[in-house]
Amino acid sequence: MPGAPPLLWIACCGDDRSNVLIEMLEQHELCRVIELGSLAPAEAEALVSALLPTDAHSHLPAITREAQGNPLFLTQLARYLRDRPGGETVSLDGMLRDQIAELSDGSRRLLKTIAIAGRPLEPAILARAAQVTTNPQTEFALLRSAALIRTHGDREIDTVSVQHERVRDAVLSGMSERELAEQHLALAVELSVSDPSDAEAIADHYRDAGDTAAAARYAALAANQAASALAFDRAARLFHMTLELGGHDAETERFFRRRLADALAYAGRGAQAAQAYQAVAELA
Repeated sequence: MPGAPPLLWIACCGDDRSNVLIEMLEQHELCRVIELGSLAPAEAEALVSALLPTDAHSHLPAITREAQGNPLFLTQLARYLRDRPGGETVSLDGMLRDQIAELSDGSRRLLKTIAIAGRPLEPAILARAAQVTTNPQTEFALLRSAALIRTHGDREIDTVSVQHERVRDAVLSGMSERELAEQHLALAVELSVSDPSDAEAIADHYRDAGDTAAAARYAALAANQAASALAFDRAARLFHMTLELGGHDAETERFFRRRLADALAYAGRGAQAAQAYQAVAELA
């Protein structure tokens, strides 16, 4: 437009740069991409010192060490310590555990499901798997405001995942084996209905829930899908997973071992393919 004023637009994104808008912008000749890494120790201490009262500056080294240059964790730890005067120790895991403990039952159950999912999923799938009885959008908003989850996509909320691996670790470390298995099963059942095309994820959740028979069925389906898409390395890994899960009769095992050998051969892994074909021959 003639006479239009100049415009400086600054946008930011995480490590996942698959957003269509970002991909388009990066192709523009006037677009500048600046990679931001962790803050240097001096920068981290400057940020924290601006957030902490003077009498708490003795905690600066511990906070910067715990946060490892992550601006989000630096800010959260500083505010956490500021709101809890008299604290003797600084621990990111301790802060996260306290945050999780202070959540409502619905928010905590939803966060556990998001952590167990291990990848971004649609909010509706997560809410159903977590059996949230309150307003799911309210629970998602609360978790976002606490910086425990992040959203992905062009719309307000397309998919959801945990904010950071440290958050996932803190959530999972507080769950019993029985609770983990129950949540994996809930996700497997929900995904098999809502997103049956993602057979590998369903297989993983059934395996971690202890249902090896269902896991083997979906692993075999995922392996066949990968082979059809000419992703032979992935197909080989999934056929191997199918065999490891067991429960096959002799004919079925021989069939999957042959499929494994074929996938290895097509992937150019000749020595491994030869061993796999030998295993098939021994079952004849």
